[in-house]
Amino acid sequence: MVPGFTEVGYYMTGLRLLIRGKREGFGYLDISERGDARSFWAILWCMPSLLLSWGWWHWMFITIMPEGVKTGLPFFARLALVDAVDWMLPLLIAAMISLPLKLERQFPAFVVVTNWISVPFSFAHALIIAPIIFFPQVLSIAYLAWLALLLVAVFVLARRMRMVYGANMALVAVFVALQILPGMFMEDYLQRLLGVAPF
Repeated sequence: MVPGFTEVGYYMTGLRLLIRGKREGFGYLDISERGDARSFWAILWCMPSLLLSWGWWHWMFITIMPEGVKTGLPFFARLALVDAVDWMLPLLIAAMISLPLKLERQFPAFVVVTNWISVPFSFAHALIIAPIIFFPQVLSIAYLAWLALLLVAVFVLARRMRMVYGANMALVAVFVALQILPGMFMEDYLQRLLGVAPF
């Protein structure tokens, strides 16, 4: 069953406490095996902002591409595939390195926190995109907003990874990098490979 507003709000409270360095934030999160699986409902919670993002990306694509280039449903399916890989890749990489580093006990918490933290960042991303749809001339300002959001994401990721993996800053840095860099490079590669990159 999809988590409702009350439950998700409870999770957001936990995340907020973790970002503030308070371990009691874990008490607001379900890091059991069931909670680990249910945290993927966060994808559905992100769908409104994802749909807005896909619509804006489609508008950019048809604006820049030569007249007559067709898109249709396959275009949006490819965008969905890119976002799915972008979502899952950091989790898969983290899973692969957790076992040799003997961090498998922390991995469920990593998954739960990573999935649910995607919701507020997804909506923040949508808030940046929305004005561009109606006022394309603010695109340059939006780029600055995206940069600011990325810096906030790095800070938030570092804080929550510290709560999951402890005070080992080298380990925290590795997991923060895993959350951001592979997805960025793979997203750009897949967009070009699948023919949905407007630039």
